[in-house]
Amino acid sequence: MAIEESEAQELFEEELDFPTDTETVVETVGDREIETQGGDNDTIGEVVKRSDTDEFESANELHTTMMNFLDADHVGRENYSDRSDESTANDAQGDEQDDESL
Repeated sequence: MAIEESEAQELFEEELDFPTDTETVVETVGDREIETQGGDNDTIGEVVKRSDTDEFESANELHTTMMNFLDADHVGRENYSDRSDESTANDAQGDEQDDESL
């Protein structure tokens, strides 16, 4: 069963002793899959091997490294912005007004 990215740090804290090396990570939790939006999951081992890091001082460092090397499939909607076109237009008008008041 695949886990979400947010669950990985807890898994690392429970299953690994730190500092630890990449080989130990791969042997201990490397077969665990990280869930993707598209369903084509990566294993922790695959992701960790993409980095040049040989040793991890903490679960947080391992988690950060994993997050940095996840494929784009793990990202939500690409180029998503919660700003509407209207707010962007208002921001541009505000900039013009600021320029005029100078």
